[in-house]
Amino acid sequence: MLDQLCSPQATWIIIALGLICRLALFAWLADTPLCIGDTAAYKADAIRLLQGESYLPYFPPGLPYYLAAFIRVLGDSDNTCRFAMVLLHIPFSLALLNVARCIVSRGSANLTLLIFAVYPSFIHLSVDPMSEMLAATLIVLLLACMARVLRAAPATDESSSIDKRSTWIMGIGLGVWGAALTLVRPASALLAGALSCWASWRARRPAIVVISLAILTAMLGVWLSKAHTMVGPFVPDYHAKVRNL
Repeated sequence: MLDQLCSPQATWIIIALGLICRLALFAWLADTPLCIGDTAAYKADAIRLLQGESYLPYFPPGLPYYLAAFIRVLGDSDNTCRFAMVLLHIPFSLALLNVARCIVSRGSANLTLLIFAVYPSFIHLSVDPMSEMLAATLIVLLLACMARVLRAAPATDESSSIDKRSTWIMGIGLGVWGAALTLVRPASALLAGALSCWASWRARRPAIVVISLAILTAMLGVWLSKAHTMVGPFVPDYHAKVRNL
């Protein structure tokens, strides 16, 4: 079976298969309103952000901001939010392939893609607007940055380093994806910071951690400033955290 999965064409067939599965569920749910769990609340927050409305941010703002970008262009229907989620399958799959290829052969990497493409519960989480799929995509993108570090500065060569251009690319990538992940799942700030420190150490480029943490701090600072403007008192990321504490 792995022999049949070793070609680059198999990769695109698997990604297309996963996309078709998600579009099929998208079509089946087309007439069903977003009324399960937190999905409708995420959409409502996205609309509030677009309208500049002041509100108490009960949920983290990462997913609402992502949905807001599509709502601005395609309108505020429930299917716009679902379509935005379906599209995440493409960057998730490409980043996952990048990570898997650093560990296993192309055939095994494509098999990994196939499992995620057709696994029923993962398909379900890829259509309705829930934070799991966006968080998973951002985590895999962070791991793809780690894979780039390992390729540029392999562990077998203790004297290896990376050039200035790669330093900036990795620092910006880790900072942007880490900040976005933190805005989706705030507890991930520790993960983003730890990965930045590891990448800086592995690549022997202290600038990586400086660049990434500067971007992370700036992006989180912008949101905290906005939340303070909307609410008044200080809100750490989102209100549900306060209630949980």
